[in-house]
Amino acid sequence: MIKSPYSRTRNAKGAAFIVIIICAFVLIALIWGAFQLMLVMGGSREVRNAVDTAVLNVSKHAPDLDVPAPGGFGDVANSNGGVSISNISRVWGKAFLINANFQEMKNDQQIGNSAEIDADNAYQATQNTNNALASRLQDKKSFSSYFNSISANSPTKLLGENAVVADSPTESSWATAMMDRGSESNLYFNTRQLPRGTQVNDVQRGGKTYFRGYTAMTANGKDFSFPSFHIGEMPHLVSQSIFNKNLTGAIGATNPVPNAFQESGIVAEGGTSLTASACAQANPQRQWGLAIPHAYVTVIFQNLSKWYLDKDKNGQWQLVYQKGYGTTPGETVWGIHERNLLPPPPAPPPNGIGGKLNGYASLGNEYKAANAWMLYTMMPGDHITPLQKMVQRVQEIDPNFSLAELQTLLESAQMQQGSQSFLRYVIYPNYKGPDCTNPTMKIAPVSGGTLPGWLSVLNSERLTPGMLDGLPAPVLSEQPPLQDQPNTCWANVIGGKSPSCQHHTEFSGTVSWTPGTGSGQCLGELNLARITSVYFTSQPE
Repeated sequence: MIKSPYSRTRNAKGAAFIVIIICAFVLIALIWGAFQLMLVMGGSREVRNAVDTAVLNVSKHAPDLDVPAPGGFGDVANSNGGVSISNISRVWGKAFLINANFQEMKNDQQIGNSAEIDADNAYQATQNTNNALASRLQDKKSFSSYFNSISANSPTKLLGENAVVADSPTESSWATAMMDRGSESNLYFNTRQLPRGTQVNDVQRGGKTYFRGYTAMTANGKDFSFPSFHIGEMPHLVSQSIFNKNLTGAIGATNPVPNAFQESGIVAEGGTSLTASACAQANPQRQWGLAIPHAYVTVIFQNLSKWYLDKDKNGQWQLVYQKGYGTTPGETVWGIHERNLLPPPPAPPPNGIGGKLNGYASLGNEYKAANAWMLYTMMPGDHITPLQKMVQRVQEIDPNFSLAELQTLLESAQMQQGSQSFLRYVIYPNYKGPDCTNPTMKIAPVSGGTLPGWLSVLNSERLTPGMLDGLPAPVLSEQPPLQDQPNTCWANVIGGKSPSCQHHTEFSGTVSWTPGTGSGQCLGELNLARITSVYFTSQPE
């Protein structure tokens, strides 16, 4: 049957209309798909941005997480009495100095009974604190609030009105890293602070010398390391590839705290679930100087009189009495009480004048010196070398301390008169702020002086082993002795052939240095032991 032209036209229009409808549905589907893709891509970008911001907030608040400072380390703790990534290097630095001091004392054979235990305890206490902090920083629960407080307020509107990014519930999403290995830590020092023989790995930055971060170094056979923090650098995001190359691991025997963190965020809204992860590096933006802040050194002047009468058959003077004397100038001491003198001829030799001797001396006249410096230097000898040992230890408190400053302090220390046979002065730091930085070194007598509360353990008696854990060694013998000055003597003979006999005094001194590790706060004591030897013979004057 032949179709009419009208019928053919109508069929063609109908087919075209169907094609148009199909194309319209396809176009709508494409537009809808493109819109959904746009939402997913836009939402994914919002999730990434939210996670970036949240992880960056984690790195900013990493210094807020702390653990209690170990006993004896309150002077390097933060204002809460704790240790965080901000000041963990400061704690390690103090332990490093204590162990470096021990190593020097060991090399010099000046270690006391408790020195090794003190150094070991300081290291172990620091290691335990470090481990506790590292454990907290490696626990994602520690940072959950810092992550979610930011991610919850970051807009992800393209995924839905109620879409919220939260940290991933899986532990595998969390990781830590040690970035910038070999760069500067946030602990700087001066090489003159270090005891002799101490080896460190350092780097110069901004005119200061810093310990290298995440680099093993040794003192007293123990491993030390410090986290890296670039000077002036803000907390910032880092790439995943660089982060993965620096995942946290042990350095030597230590377990360094991390300085970078990775976390993932997830959002689920309707049928859509998106995740993203980010890595960020922390920086407390605070540098510290190496120091044992609550530490001190002492200077002691001791006085002893030794009384001799005649020589034995070997030509050695015979000691008959010894006694400490006070610090009041001109004190009269009756040292020999009615001792028999050798009889005169015709008795067999050796001969003397006979009778009984009463021997006297005027002692303590060295304390006419106006100050401790004059007292210290009044005798011949190299008095600078012993002081240099003390200066190095004080530089462990204040790196800027100098020999000239020590002299100034000793010049300011006035003499104290009394019956005690010694004077002890303490050189200690005074701090204006609670962080124990930028000290001003002061000197005060231990007895009757005004000392800060942390020095309340001091008294005028000798330092106990718990305070000072080294052994003394002589550094200077003052030569030659001074004769009949500053102290003098005289004799009174009863019943002999002469009212007096030959006599004289010799004034001498020995300077000793006793080092300390600093574990018990004391870094050392300089001891100037002055002896007035009083000599009498049976020969007439």
